[in-house]
Amino acid sequence: MTAKERTKLERFDRAMALLNPIPGSITAACLAAHPVEDCLPVPELLLPSTPEEVSDVALSVFLNVWQSNGSRPSAAWAAARSGCTHLTIDQVATMNSLIIRWYQLLTDVRRYVDAEPGWTQWQYVEVGREVLNHALAAVTAIPLAPASAREARRKWAEEYLRGVGSLIQKHGWAVQAVGDEGMPWAYTIGLSDRGH
Repeated sequence: MTAKERTKLERFDRAMALLNPIPGSITAACLAAHPVEDCLPVPELLLPSTPEEVSDVALSVFLNVWQSNGSRPSAAWAAARSGCTHLTIDQVATMNSLIIRWYQLLTDVRRYVDAEPGWTQWQYVEVGREVLNHALAAVTAIPLAPASAREARRKWAEEYLRGVGSLIQKHGWAVQAVGDEGMPWAYTIGLSDRGH
């Protein structure tokens, strides 16, 4: 049977055969890279049981990683980036990216399952699976956080504050930069002690 002759249910079954092992693989990779529960907002990854559920499952993942309008990361992931003491910000972003790739694969499956008769979107599902495999490999490559990760972060903060304090003592002020995806900004610190 050619792809153009498959019914919606047959396309759904074909897609589920491809998707079936993925939630377990993602969950296992995330737990191996970050075994501490409730620190990262990794959602429970579900498989749709009917063609009609594909959109709902994709939406639940979307709402985990993005704000409802899709313009910014969800509050939970934004907080995890700065609040996780077990992984670096880049490592948290790598795990977040894996969940985003899962969402994108679900949307590719939805397009394939809902395709008009005579059209096939399977190649997008295959490409989405390959992209997800690369994201999964990136999470699998995250080294286990040492038991002293919290101590290392505390030492980094102390060194940073000592460095800023040294700049203020030497020059009377320093510039503090704040990185933001939307609009980065900077401000001076230390001028008030010098009467400025």
